[in-house]
Amino acid sequence: MTDITCSKCKEEKEEDLFPKDRWRKDNYQRSSHCRACNKQLVRERQKIREEEDTKSKNIINKNSLKWYKNNRDKANTKNALYKCNKSSATPPWADQEKIATFYTAAQVMKVMTGKEHHVDHIIPLQGINVCGLHCPDNLQVIPATENLSKGNKFNG
Repeated sequence: MTDITCSKCKEEKEEDLFPKDRWRKDNYQRSSHCRACNKQLVRERQKIREEEDTKSKNIINKNSLKWYKNNRDKANTKNALYKCNKSSATPPWADQEKIATFYTAAQVMKVMTGKEHHVDHIIPLQGINVCGLHCPDNLQVIPATENLSKGNKFNG
């Protein structure tokens, strides 16, 4: 075996400490970085991606807050409409205490996992083809990302 000098750490290492470069014509040609340096580069790139994701989420939150402050009338109308639809979708026989346990469970899950959880209506209150009720049988606690990604759809 021959020794190769890593272009990143400048150390001379055995050939088998370098990964094969699948993008080169000759599959047996080795990468210019050793495996240890490649791992470090992957970690650095992942950290940069995570920082960019955090920045973009913060920008979205700032933009949402800015829109809310500049359009309070529209935001209040939207919230009032949601509350009205929710209350009109709550049947008189619905167990309010049981409904409250779902909201408590969502908070507990947030504390336990460190991730936001929502109380989701399995059958949406304002679905396109079907409308559900605001009652315990139609509620579930799910991660916020899952709830926001499904939108106002019913997959049943």
